[in-house]
Amino acid sequence: MFSKEERLKAVKLFLKYDHSYAVVIHELGYPSVGALRHWYQEYKNTGKLKEKQNRKSKYSTDQKQKAVNHYFKHGKCYARTIRILGYPDKETLRKWCVATRPETNKICQSTVKLTEKQKPDLFTKICKIPIKHMHHAFDGYFAFSPFKCTKRASALV
Repeated sequence: MFSKEERLKAVKLFLKYDHSYAVVIHELGYPSVGALRHWYQEYKNTGKLKEKQNRKSKYSTDQKQKAVNHYFKHGKCYARTIRILGYPDKETLRKWCVATRPETNKICQSTVKLTEKQKPDLFTKICKIPIKHMHHAFDGYFAFSPFKCTKRASALV
């Protein structure tokens, strides 16, 4: 997004340089040809530029609501919602969900801190698998192979 002053500067240079898109873009380093064309048309038609550019949303209100509802009703998984509906991208869906329910913006993190000595004991407690079968351990989560046992440490401490 460019400020009104930046857009007006680009349009005035465009007029000064005999409608040369390339020269203006080269000198300023912005905008694209399409943006400059749009700004020039707006300036030519109204004699001024709007304070703020209003973008029309790519998705309708119904599409947004459908995506948010699907996300909350089907396991709160961004990837699954996007895959099933075919839209939007993860960050857009996250913003819609936060706008609808601000509490979804909270980051869930385990507050349990385990020492190296506590981890093996907790592993055996979680899955009742002998330590010799343990292959991977990493903070907050435990993974065993070949049993595919994964659980949060915070659930048991």
